[in-house]
Amino acid sequence: MLDSLMHKIVSAYLIEGEATEKLLTGFNAPLATSDARAAIAQTMGLISDKEWKEARRIAKVRNIFAHGVHVTFTDQKVSDLCRQLGMQAKPNGNMEWSARAAFTSAAMALILNLNNRPAYVAKRRASYGEWPL
Repeated sequence: MLDSLMHKIVSAYLIEGEATEKLLTGFNAPLATSDARAAIAQTMGLISDKEWKEARRIAKVRNIFAHGVHVTFTDQKVSDLCRQLGMQAKPNGNMEWSARAAFTSAAMALILNLNNRPAYVAKRRASYGEWPL
């Protein structure tokens, strides 16, 4: 979902057309990865630095699972990364908070933050301008 949202956010800002699609989709497209999309969205001011950092942390956890057959949320590396997530819901009272709960709540918080962003970004869509010679 985050990858799709990043695609929509960047696409909503860039000038519509074939060049934009070539940047965002297809084999070897410069902005085809979620990380590249998040980075360009952050540098263009379409997402905050906090949102960008959270997206990167979530992507790191996702990549560990994508490249490891027997990975679980109890693995130390995954658990440590999940503990670093800034948008996770905080445990209440004496409740124990699992790495999976931290990951899920952080991912959902980021998704909720970004869900309507493409519509707002589209209002500031880039356009061709006149440039002095």
